[in-house]
Amino acid sequence: MSKCKQYDVSLIKIGKLDEELHFGVFGRYWLQSRDNVLYLIRLGMKTLNNTHFIITVVKGTSVAAFQPGYICEANGVISSVYDTPSGAINFLYHTLFSSKTRFSGPLICGFNNEEINKQLLDDVPFQPFTLTVNNLQMFIGMIGVSDQESFGYAGPGYLSSFIYRISVEKIKTLFVQQIHQRHCLIVLYQDEQIKFKFSEKNPNKVWKEVWEKIEFTPANTPWYEFLLNWKEHNCNIIKLYSALKNIYPEEYQFKKRELRAWKALLHSIGCTNITPFEKDKSEKEFWTKTENPADNKHIFLYLYENNFLDISLPDDHSNPIVNKFWSCFNESLKANKKGSDGKRRILSIIANDFSYEEIKSNLLLEGNRYQYREDMGGLCATCNTYGYEVFGCLKNLIQKEINSIEIQNNFIQCAENLQRFLKRSYEQKFIISENGTTKHNPCINHCLLYAFRTCDKLHTQIRPLNVMIGTLS
Repeated sequence: MSKCKQYDVSLIKIGKLDEELHFGVFGRYWLQSRDNVLYLIRLGMKTLNNTHFIITVVKGTSVAAFQPGYICEANGVISSVYDTPSGAINFLYHTLFSSKTRFSGPLICGFNNEEINKQLLDDVPFQPFTLTVNNLQMFIGMIGVSDQESFGYAGPGYLSSFIYRISVEKIKTLFVQQIHQRHCLIVLYQDEQIKFKFSEKNPNKVWKEVWEKIEFTPANTPWYEFLLNWKEHNCNIIKLYSALKNIYPEEYQFKKRELRAWKALLHSIGCTNITPFEKDKSEKEFWTKTENPADNKHIFLYLYENNFLDISLPDDHSNPIVNKFWSCFNESLKANKKGSDGKRRILSIIANDFSYEEIKSNLLLEGNRYQYREDMGGLCATCNTYGYEVFGCLKNLIQKEINSIEIQNNFIQCAENLQRFLKRSYEQKFIISENGTTKHNPCINHCLLYAFRTCDKLHTQIRPLNVMIGTLS
């Protein structure tokens, strides 16, 4: 049984429904919640309670023209318009009796009375409702229906809204989303005035325009800096916690709620979590901003399942030399086209940005024997050496383009044989001297000096790939 004081309330006038107020842009303000059900506050409704106070609902207050206002009257005295029923009745009671007794406005209005609430729902063509999405309370004022999957099958007439604070002043803003016959519309209201309006062919496009043009937070706040850094980054994929640590003070401890907010933000702007393992395996998370994340997700899953993805190292060990190397590497790939032999000449270009000692310590084991070190930025050394990301793409391509399962399996087997050969046997074919330097090999396939364009000797042998591997058919 409720512990709240009970009042004997009568509905002396039910009032009316106004389509613009109750199902339109500001409809979220004309609702009263009780037992997880929303009841419409009708315009002009009037209630009388056993304390002989009459509460009347009107449109607008001194600060909000489209929100409900409340007037209280008793003993021939009428209050001003208040934005809550509690304000109206408490003011009038204090005026009449010089008492500081306070009343609950919703109870005085009868919003806890089941019979009154049933009457308020009479003749309602659509009962608005709310739902919570990532801590945003979404108001659904109307629902249309269509066959458009990109619209979530909503159609003309759909209207929803939520409240969020934007800009450096954190201005309270009402976001209203509508679907019309040929376009989707998002309108931003501040103090009931239109501040921004966006229109596009579908919801994804219109929200992309909103995110590009609206200053949700000032430029010096963390998430603005985070998104700006990622936008300027050459790679679509990030390790979430590593990226976040770059914009927070050292030793900063993230709260779970804060991390959830970050992930909700990333989801809302179209980013995808492509982490291929559960949290009990590692706290690391990988996210992509590409419009087609399926390929990235497949590759990361393949790397993880084959133990090529390093998830053990902490996220906060960033090596500036490593970052510099990979940045140069990426820029060199972009800037240099393949030569007549199908190879890009990037090593000399990378060397322009590195001293000899930096290259030797980060790229060479000793002498002229080239190999990647184990500490290359937390990446799997085997992966870097043999490019296993390519094999994931190759397997995906085979499955996508070849319909025959038998032929699929044959090609995949060939790719896996090649992968094993590169890992286990290929380096054994190199000729390395006792001091660790590479030597000329008459077989062109196994001559590292030729690969780096420093060999001027004759190569008398060349072995097809299937002969070297011995298992390809």
